[in-house]
Amino acid sequence: MMSYILKRDSYDYPVHLDKENVFSIINGLSDNMSIHSFLLDKYNKVLAIGNPVLNNKIISLYKSIISGEKVVSVSNKAIVKVTNHNIDLGSVPLWVERNKQFQIRNEGNDTICIRNILSSCHCTDIIVHSKKIPPKAQIDAMVRFSADSISGIFNNTIQIFYDDFELLP
Repeated sequence: MMSYILKRDSYDYPVHLDKENVFSIINGLSDNMSIHSFLLDKYNKVLAIGNPVLNNKIISLYKSIISGEKVVSVSNKAIVKVTNHNIDLGSVPLWVERNKQFQIRNEGNDTICIRNILSSCHCTDIIVHSKKIPPKAQIDAMVRFSADSISGIFNNTIQIFYDDFELLP
């Protein structure tokens, strides 16, 4: 069905249809359809996760990343900063768990609430002790990676969703 739609609409961009679900099996991905789509950069690094067919906000997020627009809160007050965007856990032997602390800071004037945290792999999750971040405050967070089936060089993406956002010109 999808192949037909892509041909019918003359879609000229790369699309991989994994009919045998090999990618999900190898990478231990969740059955959650909302995280089965990825926006990749030219080096195949994951920039965003989410199914734009299932969520209009993900469509807007993908468009904003592609066009280079800013993503801010609806109130234009919630600005979230993460102390370390790239966390290198080094070499992690199979069946070993590795943790790394980082901070999530609310630079805005309103309290924000973390709605959801999604990982591109079951092997990684984020632990936060509070889902509310007061204005000008920060919370500690920890990324936890369990090398239960992954070997070799591995990149994973964590997305933190908070309150509502909109796109600014």
